[in-house]
Amino acid sequence: MPRVSAERREEYLQERRGQILDAAIKVLGKKGFEGTNVADIAKVAGIAKGTVYLYFESKEEIFSAILSERSLLPWFTDRVMTEDVPLETMLTDIARHFLKVMPDYLPIIHLVLSDGHRSPAHAEQLYQDVILKGNKLLAAYLAAQAKAGRIRKLDNPFLTARAFLGMLMIYVMTQEMLGGKHFTSIKPEAWVREVVRLFLDGVRP
Repeated sequence: MPRVSAERREEYLQERRGQILDAAIKVLGKKGFEGTNVADIAKVAGIAKGTVYLYFESKEEIFSAILSERSLLPWFTDRVMTEDVPLETMLTDIARHFLKVMPDYLPIIHLVLSDGHRSPAHAEQLYQDVILKGNKLLAAYLAAQAKAGRIRKLDNPFLTARAFLGMLMIYVMTQEMLGGKHFTSIKPEAWVREVVRLFLDGVRP
């Protein structure tokens, strides 16, 4: 490690860790999990292979860190736990942030979709550690809103939450992954407004 001051040591370590995760997202998305090794990640990060092992024991640990630190979940957890935020504000914030960060996360989505049959454990890990947790958080928020009488009673808050997030994922898949933005371009804000409007129409008393 280069010589850094004691005051800047923690900042430096976090920067280097982030550098490794950024490189891993690129390499994993391009080469797949089985086709990627730590040396590949180190090369893209511009550091020595041994340096990667100072931060992570394996590429499995790197993948887990990507899911926990680079997905929507950390922001989502902090935001959705605030139950007193008005519903329209909450949904709009979630939708905007989702569409803003997902393009950076596309290599991991591509990885899971293309490599899922070879590495089902990683697809399951993405589902359990990110998608399922996020879905449950939003479901709990919606259930609290229903209990407070702000929206109608929901038969299944989990499915209601999944429907909302699914409408956002449809935008990502059609516009970003399938190239729809080159043929039927839709502004993210227009999609956010329509999705929130439709959802509110369905849950309001």
